[in-house]
Amino acid sequence: VSDLLNVVENPGKPVYKLAEEIPLMLNESSYTGLKFYYDPRVIQVLYQKLEKRWKDLSIKAAMTKNVLDHLDNKITVSGDDNYWKFSQHRTITECDYSDACSNSFGKRKEYIKLLNRRKCDTYEEKVKNLSDAKRSKANRIHGWNL
Repeated sequence: VSDLLNVVENPGKPVYKLAEEIPLMLNESSYTGLKFYYDPRVIQVLYQKLEKRWKDLSIKAAMTKNVLDHLDNKITVSGDDNYWKFSQHRTITECDYSDACSNSFGKRKEYIKLLNRRKCDTYEEKVKNLSDAKRSKANRIHGWNL
């Protein structure tokens, strides 16, 4: 961490993808000697909310699958009138959560340390790459002399 924070050695931040928007969820754990008490009304409300969410997501998933099935037969290649059927598409039954660690071909992604990743442009590099028009606009609007 201290190497990453050293802006002299690492002036640009490493490039990395953002985490998935779907959060991780602990759905099972076991503790010995503990007894949890639940309010039945709270459990009922939670159940109803989760059931509604599940129904909504199931409908969205069915709609998306319908579009995928439709597109499967309609994609043209290179603007031809020839139709191409996806040869390597996967059905929902073939998918699992381990795909989050795999690329689109099912191969495991190679982990690259943050310090070894490609770096974003630094502020100075971004300013240097600005066009003359953008420089004059920043100077005119904000009074910045870039």
